[in-house]
Formats: sequence, C-alpha cells, structure tokens
Amino acid sequence: MAINVANLLGRFTSDPELRITPDGIPVVNFILAVQRPRHLWTPRQKADFIKCISWRNQAILIADKCKKGSSVIISGRLQSFSYVDAAGIKRNNQEVKVTEINIE
Repeated sequence: MAINVANLLGRFTSDPELRITPDGIPVVNFILAVQRPRHLWTPRQKADFIKCISWRNQAILIADKCKKGSSVIISGRLQSFSYVDAAGIKRNNQEVKVTEINIE
C-alpha cells in the first residue's frame, strides 16, 4: 500500500495568477513559504519554499481569495517530474498537487 499525502501550513510568496490551458481548464501555480520548526540552537527562523499547483474550480477559488501573504492549509500529493530546459539540461522537479485547501 502506497501513501502519498502532503499537509502544509504556509503563506503565499506572491499573488497567484490564474491561467487557462488551451483546453479551457483553469490552473494556478504558486509557492508556499512553510516555516521549519525552530530549535534553541537556530538563531533565525528558516522556511522551505514549496511549489504547488491547483486545477479547475479550486484554481479559480485560490486566484479569487488568496494574495501574497495569505495563510492557508493545503493537503495534496507530492509529484515528481523531469524536463529538459532551454539549454538542453535535464532538470528534476517536485510540486504538490493540491486536493484540499483551507483559507484562513
């Protein structure tokens, strides 16, 4: 049995921009800043910047309700993919495909 679940609490690093695919499907990509746990020996709070993607009605909701700095809780699944960039170099990437969102 395989389990692939990501639950994140974070803030938008920029305003989400809704775009429409050639097939007419709304999609929004965004980055969440998620704080790491702070330890006594850590002088500053650190964060991870997680790429996320949402589709269809959920994408429209995110574009309408969220902006830079908005705090959200998301659930989704981690996806890995690779591509070849303009310089011909193979790149590997990961993002969270959002299945649920709670806008605070």
